[in-house]
Amino acid sequence: MGAGQHFDKICAEDSPEQIREYVFAKKLEAELRLEPRQRSSNGWREIIDDGDHRIAMGIQCSKSSNDVSILVIDSRSMDRASFKSETKKKWDRVVTAISPDIQAKLGPSAQPVRLFVAFLAIHTQKSQEGCGIFALSAAKKMASDPAIRKLHKSLLTGMATRQIHQGVVYLVDTPARLLPPSLYKHATSKRVLNDYLVERARSSLSEWDRQDGRVNKKGQTLLERYAAHEIQRLDRTVDYPLLRTYSNSYEAKRIGLIRAALASLTRQHLA
Repeated sequence: MGAGQHFDKICAEDSPEQIREYVFAKKLEAELRLEPRQRSSNGWREIIDDGDHRIAMGIQCSKSSNDVSILVIDSRSMDRASFKSETKKKWDRVVTAISPDIQAKLGPSAQPVRLFVAFLAIHTQKSQEGCGIFALSAAKKMASDPAIRKLHKSLLTGMATRQIHQGVVYLVDTPARLLPPSLYKHATSKRVLNDYLVERARSSLSEWDRQDGRVNKKGQTLLERYAAHEIQRLDRTVDYPLLRTYSNSYEAKRIGLIRAALASLTRQHLA
């Protein structure tokens, strides 16, 4: 699917990746109605299934224009070269394709539709699996954390003042300065947490960060939570003995969600 294509149809020769891209583009296009009720809301969050990986997306519409801020949070690590060669091209195709279609639905007198995508790879996931839990956790935190609302507001203000233009940008150097500690609760690597905390301290605490560093109902800091979930396990992805040390917080969260779902189903069955 080339840049500028409006994703009008799926062809028999399209790859699974192209089909997923088509489905996502059409879904996002359908959701971005930019009606008054949508512009006055606090936006919405989604989990995007990229075929072999899931990422979280938060969307906020301007209350006074057709500008849209889209935050994408990927739990993996990604360097700038990889982003430019693959991810940016895909998102550029989606943004370029759906913007004129949304504009056409609004009519010729509507304000210009402009979509800005800010992509952040936060490296909380070093495991081979578990992306669904990382994406779900990020989506939930994006819905409730004031720091995320402030980031959306800043991006929309930048678009309104023409300091930010439609497009896709990788915020490779700024996750620690922009994202709250709650998004790092399930980080599997202690080094990633230490790097985050050092950068967070260097750039000064956000006004919404707790001064005592607590990040959950148990009153734990990020490092205390890591220590509570630190385990060692043989790495079976290699053909030689390798003991891997990591936090299994995301595994514990997954088990907790499964138990809660089973309990809910049991209550419904017995009711």
